[in-house]
Amino acid sequence: MSSILSFRKIISYTSIGLFMLISVIFLSSYIPLRKKTTTIDKLYTVMSLLYFEKLDTDGEYPFDLECFKDNPFDDEDVLIDSWGNPFYYELLDDGKKYFLISAGKDGILFTEDDIDSDLYNFLYRDK
Repeated sequence: MSSILSFRKIISYTSIGLFMLISVIFLSSYIPLRKKTTTIDKLYTVMSLLYFEKLDTDGEYPFDLECFKDNPFDDEDVLIDSWGNPFYYELLDDGKKYFLISAGKDGILFTEDDIDSDLYNFLYRDK
């Protein structure tokens, strides 16, 4: 009888340990994925703001993103990516096009982890 109880304890402790290990593995992969998804959502929001700003003006994008800083509907800072870095925005072709990018996890522009609006931009930009 004693061996059965000790066997049950071993099985239950092993199950708890295995559950904790799986939880840690899941959370360690979920959090970075969630940050990337949130940054992509923010890129879409900024692209939408740029698109509507272009419609309000004479077909030109704004000089910089400062015009969106005092947006009363912005409950979280839409101009900052999920890692706390500001989006890089550059105006091209005399205001007819733009370049928008997130520096990604490492915070350094033009590396592998950057999230470029061109990759996800099929709605708002003229090519």
